[in-house]
Amino acid sequence: MGDPAGAYRGRGDRWVFTNSRGERLMKQATAANLAVLFVALAWMALFIGATLLIADPRPGTPSAEIEATRHLALAIECVGYLLILCSIWLSGYSFVAARWRSIFAMLACLVAFGVQIYYD
Repeated sequence: MGDPAGAYRGRGDRWVFTNSRGERLMKQATAANLAVLFVALAWMALFIGATLLIADPRPGTPSAEIEATRHLALAIECVGYLLILCSIWLSGYSFVAARWRSIFAMLACLVAFGVQIYYD
């Protein structure tokens, strides 16, 4: 069985994804920085989504507006979870080059999942 398209075996027999010209798509240090950024954005999205769900509407608020706010909050939380999953993937990709940033991003993801599970 051959190598997957767009991949080659790099140093240490790790798979490295490349573009059509054989260049690496992203440096591992850049991936670690993006992982930390994605975790921060995910924390903000999850916080905003949770506060929108917890918020008590004013008396007399139409039910359609309450339902629209609930849909918005769930969409924001889904974006937060997607950012966390992307951050976990980037942390794994960048672990060799930027170990401490990768560990920090992974721990922040785990704490975010733990907080969300605890309060749901």
